[in-house]
Amino acid sequence: VTHDFGTAGVKTIRITGDFPQVIFKNNSDVKKLISIDQWGSYPWSSMREAFRYASNLVNNAADTPNLSVCSDLTGMFNGASLIGSSSETSNWNWNTSNISDMDSMFIGASSFNQNIGSWNTTNVSRMPLMFSHADSLIKI
Repeated sequence: VTHDFGTAGVKTIRITGDFPQVIFKNNSDVKKLISIDQWGSYPWSSMREAFRYASNLVNNAADTPNLSVCSDLTGMFNGASLIGSSSETSNWNWNTSNISDMDSMFIGASSFNQNIGSWNTTNVSRMPLMFSHADSLIKI
């Protein structure tokens, strides 16, 4: 789905109803994303490459994504160089108990510095390169 707002400026996009997945995969619009303000309660089916190369994106959401039917976080924030910066006040206490793949989730997320120690990785079978080039990472 695409939309042209007609005028430049910061816009808030609210999505209602069934919206199980978002994928930008480095198209030209991904750099326009600047903030996640709310995840909502609808279950996400996948987060695979959802915000790949969203280099201007920060997470300001107080809620957490509903990952109850999601198993794949592969490349979710790949190249999202501002995500998880220490100035974020977002909630990273996600329920990851159903996740099986976190391959390259934060690869190149060079500012990531959030406490994800509560993440349940019991079912994760793939985690290669999860934090590769996430240079600020100090809390796990």
